[in-house]
Amino acid sequence: MKHLKKIKNILFILIFSVFLIQIPSAASASENAVKKPSPDKVIKMMTQGNQRFYTGKSSYPNKDAARLALAGTKNQGDYAYATVITCSDSRVPVELIFDAGIMDIFVIRVAGNVCDTDEVGSIEYGLAHVNTPLLVVL
Repeated sequence: MKHLKKIKNILFILIFSVFLIQIPSAASASENAVKKPSPDKVIKMMTQGNQRFYTGKSSYPNKDAARLALAGTKNQGDYAYATVITCSDSRVPVELIFDAGIMDIFVIRVAGNVCDTDEVGSIEYGLAHVNTPLLVVL
């Protein structure tokens, strides 16, 4: 029990180790582009989601059958609001700790949180092609 509390405290604090990167993209200049929240708004959303998770009051958004159907037919770039690079460790399920749903977060998992060519390419993809306004290094 003591270890679980320590893990929850660490997870709650991790949201504050956020690095903001904004990349102008061609999609943001398009009239048809989906309006994404600002990086500040995304930090607020993720902080609130983490607080809900930490206090056991998760709302489990965007996980219904309709969202699953969208995931099979729509572009994640119209929905994802953050790119998160995190460890492959299954004890840190990103969507759960930020109380996010399907297509809300573009997650990159790598053992040891080391960024080499492939991981950097995935981060670039999340920021430039999925057009997420926020990069979180967890």
